[in-house]
Amino acid sequence: MIGDRWGISPDKVIWIYNSIIKPIMTYACVSWAPRLTNKKTNMQPLNKSGNLALLLATGAFKSTSQDALHYLFALLPAELELEKASLLQALRLKSLEHWPKLSIDHSQKPSFVPCHHVIDRILNNILGTFSIEDSDLTKPIDISSKHYQLHITSEPNTFKPQKPSESTVVAYTDGSKHADNSTGYGVVIFLDDNDSLFTENYTLSKLNTVFQCEAHALLRASINLLDLLDSPNYTSANKVATVYTDSQALIKALSKSHSTSKTITNLHDNLNNVSTVHTISIEWIPGHKGHQGNELADELANIRDIPSIANSSLAHHPPIPFTFFKNKIINHINSKHTDSWNNSSISASTKNIVSYISNNRLHGQHLFKYSAEVLRPLTRLITGHNNLNYFQNKLDFKTPPYCRFCDEDSHETAMHLICSCSYFSTYRMETFGEDPISMNHALRFISQSKTLGLQSLLTFTEDADL
Repeated sequence: MIGDRWGISPDKVIWIYNSIIKPIMTYACVSWAPRLTNKKTNMQPLNKSGNLALLLATGAFKSTSQDALHYLFALLPAELELEKASLLQALRLKSLEHWPKLSIDHSQKPSFVPCHHVIDRILNNILGTFSIEDSDLTKPIDISSKHYQLHITSEPNTFKPQKPSESTVVAYTDGSKHADNSTGYGVVIFLDDNDSLFTENYTLSKLNTVFQCEAHALLRASINLLDLLDSPNYTSANKVATVYTDSQALIKALSKSHSTSKTITNLHDNLNNVSTVHTISIEWIPGHKGHQGNELADELANIRDIPSIANSSLAHHPPIPFTFFKNKIINHINSKHTDSWNNSSISASTKNIVSYISNNRLHGQHLFKYSAEVLRPLTRLITGHNNLNYFQNKLDFKTPPYCRFCDEDSHETAMHLICSCSYFSTYRMETFGEDPISMNHALRFISQSKTLGLQSLLTFTEDADL
């Protein structure tokens, strides 16, 4: 199936594991994972599949620490994979209102705790003060009945927005999210002519997405349009409104027959509410093309020093994105993985090298993009389980552990050969530009140039015939 220089590539091995083996392994695990993961002996069959995938993809020796391989290549051990999958499944079931609410009578077995109770406790600890009821995800709701119109122009380069008139009100909406996660929205409504103007803008929660900001801007526009068109100051008999948004994703979400987003369903209800009284059309406008209303809405949405909607008289604000809850779980699992790695009994030298590479974002499944010829010696070099004398001496005690290239009586390890062995001084100068070097220097060189650095390290080992 796979060898040092033949067979399927490492990335395809991991693809098979992630796309075929893992879904089978975690299928419906929300109903059984808490029972299985509480004992290590229960996990041995499942651990073997992940361990085998790593050994096949990386070409590591069987003696290599699985903790090191899992951490280096950012693959979760089976027990954490099951915990993550069961929590994410439970999170979705809760949001879709399919989670069991009634407890089964276990009075005859008082020590028995149902799986969903165990998962509930874990979720409550992870989410803290946040409630899944505040999530944007909901069970599918029918939004096929629309009294408003939706339109995306097919000619964005020649598009010209409609101008306000005595019979038509024109509105522009926009939402924004910045690098510091601050969010906001802006609404501009032109009444009768360009001299009569209504504007509104507020900041939203840092948890909200830019899509939610765009949707909330359109929601606020529909609410304000209803108030303005019904006010005594607006006397036009034919009350028509055209609202422009530069978010195609928003219009496409509204055009569907069903939605699982509270943001979209609430927006749909408000637009229908306005459309029962007035004619309203939602149209896409190309953003940042110099259209006056769109540019003004964009400016309002991007103003930082404005009040938060939470402190305003406006009661409604967007719900918390479902991705926020998912990321809380993912971060919790990743933190457990890191703690498990830090507390593992792996040798200090291997742990330092793997941790340095990981902390500089050199680890992860992107390493599987290397060919087997590149990845295998690299893995053996990093983990310390290789054909060098020091490690071979641990296996049979017959091979002397000392360096075969120099007369320094130093142990033949990857660190010695890369950093200080006098025999490879020339190779070291050509690769790293310095001799001798520390392992931190070599690792810094790798972290600065990433792919190039890893390739240079491999070239050094190949040229030196290691």
